[in-house]
Amino acid sequence: MFPRLALALLALVPASCSSLNGGEGPPGVDRLSLIAGARAFDDDTLWDPVDRQAAAGIEFSSVDAEGLGFEVGVLGSIGLDDGEGENTEVTGASAEAFLGVRGAGTFGPFELVIGVGASALAVGIDNDTFPRAADDEDFTTGFYGHVGLLHDLGSTAFVGVDVRALGGTEVDLGPRTGDADYVQAALVLGVRL
Repeated sequence: MFPRLALALLALVPASCSSLNGGEGPPGVDRLSLIAGARAFDDDTLWDPVDRQAAAGIEFSSVDAEGLGFEVGVLGSIGLDDGEGENTEVTGASAEAFLGVRGAGTFGPFELVIGVGASALAVGIDNDTFPRAADDEDFTTGFYGHVGLLHDLGSTAFVGVDVRALGGTEVDLGPRTGDADYVQAALVLGVRL
Protein backbone atom coordinates (compact mmCIF):
# COMPACT_ATOMS: atom_id res chain seq x y z
CA MET A 1 0.00 0.00 0.00
CA PHE A 2 2.63 2.58 1.01
CA PRO A 3 4.83 2.09 -2.12
CA ARG A 4 1.80 2.87 -4.31
CA LEU A 5 1.07 5.97 -2.25
CA ALA A 6 4.71 7.09 -2.57
CA LEU A 7 4.59 6.63 -6.36
CA ALA A 8 1.35 8.60 -6.55
CA LEU A 9 2.91 11.44 -4.53
CA LEU A 10 5.97 11.34 -6.77
CA ALA A 11 3.77 11.76 -9.84
CA LEU A 12 2.06 14.77 -8.24
CA VAL A 13 5.25 16.63 -7.29
CA PRO A 14 5.89 18.41 -10.64
CA ALA A 15 2.21 19.12 -11.33
CA SER A 16 1.33 20.40 -7.87
CA CYS A 17 4.36 22.62 -7.48
CA SER A 18 4.06 24.22 -10.92
CA SER A 19 0.31 24.80 -10.58
CA LEU A 20 0.69 26.70 -7.29
CA ASN A 21 2.25 29.69 -8.97
CA GLY A 22 1.09 29.62 -12.57
CA GLY A 23 3.80 27.26 -13.79
CA GLU A 24 6.75 29.22 -12.41
CA GLY A 25 8.82 27.57 -9.73
CA PRO A 26 10.87 29.38 -7.11
CA PRO A 27 14.34 30.48 -8.14
CA GLY A 28 16.87 27.64 -8.03
CA VAL A 29 18.11 27.27 -4.49
CA ASP A 30 20.22 25.04 -2.27
CA ARG A 31 19.15 24.74 1.37
CA LEU A 32 20.60 23.37 4.57
CA SER A 33 17.89 22.60 7.15
CA LEU A 34 17.85 21.58 10.80
CA ILE A 35 14.82 19.48 11.71
CA ALA A 36 13.41 18.94 15.23
CA GLY A 37 10.12 17.40 16.24
CA ALA A 38 8.23 14.36 17.46
CA ARG A 39 7.71 10.94 15.91
CA ALA A 40 5.00 8.35 16.55
CA PHE A 41 5.74 4.77 15.52
CA ASP A 42 2.81 2.96 13.94
CA ASP A 43 3.58 -0.39 15.63
CA ASP A 44 2.93 0.53 19.26
CA THR A 45 3.04 -3.12 20.35
CA LEU A 46 6.67 -3.53 19.27
CA TRP A 47 7.76 -0.09 20.48
CA ASP A 48 5.65 0.16 23.67
CA PRO A 49 6.23 2.16 25.87
CA VAL A 50 8.60 4.21 23.69
CA ASP A 51 6.46 4.45 20.53
CA ARG A 52 6.49 8.26 20.86
CA GLN A 53 9.99 9.67 20.37
CA ALA A 54 11.83 12.97 19.99
CA ALA A 55 13.36 13.32 16.53
CA ALA A 56 16.03 15.56 15.01
CA GLY A 57 18.16 15.71 11.90
CA ILE A 58 19.79 17.66 9.11
CA GLU A 59 18.88 17.86 5.43
CA PHE A 60 20.46 19.29 2.27
CA SER A 61 18.17 20.04 -0.67
CA SER A 62 18.66 21.51 -4.09
CA VAL A 63 15.84 22.72 -6.34
CA ASP A 64 16.19 24.18 -9.86
CA ALA A 65 14.28 27.15 -11.33
CA GLU A 66 11.44 24.81 -12.38
CA GLY A 67 10.93 23.76 -8.76
CA LEU A 68 12.31 20.21 -9.07
CA GLY A 69 15.34 18.74 -7.36
CA PHE A 70 16.58 16.33 -4.71
CA GLU A 71 16.98 16.01 -0.95
CA VAL A 72 19.37 14.02 1.19
CA GLY A 73 19.76 13.86 4.95
CA VAL A 74 19.95 12.03 8.23
CA LEU A 75 17.43 11.79 11.06
CA GLY A 76 17.52 10.22 14.48
CA SER A 77 15.00 9.58 17.21
CA ILE A 78 15.04 8.47 20.83
CA GLY A 79 12.41 7.54 23.37
CA LEU A 80 12.98 6.88 27.09
CA ASP A 81 10.68 5.43 29.73
CA ASP A 82 11.95 5.05 33.30
CA GLY A 83 8.93 3.09 34.52
CA GLU A 84 8.48 2.48 38.23
CA GLY A 85 10.86 0.52 40.45
CA GLU A 86 14.02 -1.33 39.51
CA ASN A 87 14.73 -2.81 36.09
CA THR A 88 11.90 -1.00 34.35
CA GLU A 89 13.80 1.25 31.96
CA VAL A 90 13.03 1.10 28.24
CA THR A 91 14.98 2.95 25.55
CA GLY A 92 14.12 2.95 21.85
CA ALA A 93 16.14 4.67 19.15
CA SER A 94 16.54 4.93 15.41
CA ALA A 95 19.08 6.38 12.96
CA GLU A 96 17.96 7.05 9.39
CA ALA A 97 19.57 8.16 6.13
CA PHE A 98 17.34 9.22 3.24
CA LEU A 99 17.53 10.28 -0.41
CA GLY A 100 14.65 11.47 -2.53
CA VAL A 101 13.17 13.84 -5.08
CA ARG A 102 11.78 17.20 -4.07
CA GLY A 103 9.34 19.62 -5.60
CA ALA A 104 8.81 23.21 -4.50
CA GLY A 105 6.44 26.03 -5.40
CA THR A 106 5.21 29.30 -3.97
CA PHE A 107 1.97 29.36 -2.03
CA GLY A 108 1.24 32.98 -1.10
CA PRO A 109 4.01 34.09 1.29
CA PHE A 110 5.08 30.48 1.80
CA GLU A 111 7.05 27.92 -0.13
CA LEU A 112 5.38 24.51 -0.34
CA VAL A 113 7.78 21.56 -0.50
CA ILE A 114 6.85 17.96 -1.29
CA GLY A 115 9.33 15.09 -1.25
CA VAL A 116 9.34 11.33 -1.66
CA GLY A 117 12.18 8.83 -1.56
CA ALA A 118 13.89 5.91 0.08
CA SER A 119 15.20 5.56 3.65
CA ALA A 120 17.57 3.16 5.40
CA LEU A 121 17.11 2.78 9.17
CA ALA A 122 19.05 1.23 12.00
CA VAL A 123 16.73 0.71 14.98
CA GLY A 124 17.22 -0.61 18.47
CA ILE A 125 15.46 -1.20 21.73
CA ASP A 126 16.81 -1.76 25.24
CA ASN A 127 13.97 -3.16 27.32
CA ASP A 128 14.81 -4.04 30.92
CA THR A 129 11.24 -4.77 32.02
CA PHE A 130 10.41 -8.26 33.24
CA PRO A 131 9.31 -10.58 31.62
CA ARG A 132 9.85 -8.77 28.28
CA ALA A 133 13.55 -8.08 28.77
CA ALA A 134 15.07 -7.62 25.34
CA ASP A 135 18.05 -5.80 23.88
CA ASP A 136 18.16 -5.96 20.13
CA GLU A 137 18.98 -4.02 16.98
CA ASP A 138 17.92 -4.38 13.36
CA PHE A 139 18.27 -2.70 9.96
CA THR A 140 15.49 -2.00 7.48
CA THR A 141 14.60 0.07 4.44
CA GLY A 142 11.41 1.87 3.54
CA PHE A 143 9.81 4.67 1.54
CA TYR A 144 8.98 8.13 2.84
CA GLY A 145 6.85 11.08 1.82
CA HIS A 146 6.65 14.53 3.35
CA VAL A 147 5.06 17.91 2.86
CA GLY A 148 6.17 21.20 4.38
CA LEU A 149 5.60 24.94 4.39
CA LEU A 150 8.60 27.29 4.62
CA HIS A 151 8.66 31.04 5.28
CA ASP A 152 11.59 33.42 4.75
CA LEU A 153 13.10 35.16 7.77
CA GLY A 154 15.26 37.45 5.65
CA SER A 155 17.49 37.10 2.64
CA THR A 156 19.03 33.75 3.65
CA ALA A 157 17.24 32.25 6.67
CA PHE A 158 13.90 30.44 6.74
CA VAL A 159 11.61 28.64 9.17
CA GLY A 160 8.86 26.14 8.57
CA VAL A 161 6.87 23.07 9.51
CA ASP A 162 7.03 19.60 7.98
CA VAL A 163 4.96 16.42 8.25
CA ARG A 164 6.63 13.16 7.23
CA ALA A 165 5.53 9.52 7.00
CA LEU A 166 7.64 6.40 6.53
CA GLY A 167 6.30 3.00 5.50
CA GLY A 168 7.25 -0.38 4.10
CA THR A 169 9.66 -1.32 6.90
CA GLU A 170 10.01 -4.61 8.78
CA VAL A 171 12.11 -5.26 11.89
CA ASP A 172 12.77 -8.00 14.42
CA LEU A 173 13.47 -6.70 17.93
CA GLY A 174 13.87 -9.29 20.63
CA PRO A 175 11.17 -11.93 20.38
CA ARG A 176 8.86 -9.64 18.39
CA THR A 177 8.49 -8.86 14.69
CA GLY A 178 6.95 -5.59 13.59
CA ASP A 179 7.79 -2.42 11.73
CA ALA A 180 9.46 0.95 12.12
CA ASP A 181 6.81 2.87 10.13
CA TYR A 182 6.12 6.29 11.61
CA VAL A 183 4.51 9.70 11.26
CA GLN A 184 6.57 12.73 12.26
CA ALA A 185 5.78 16.42 12.76
CA ALA A 186 8.69 18.83 12.95
CA LEU A 187 9.87 22.41 12.92
CA VAL A 188 12.44 23.34 10.28
CA LEU A 189 15.07 26.08 10.56
CA GLY A 190 17.66 26.63 7.88
CA VAL A 191 19.64 28.77 5.47
CA ARG A 192 19.93 29.14 1.73
CA LEU A 193 23.44 28.42 0.52
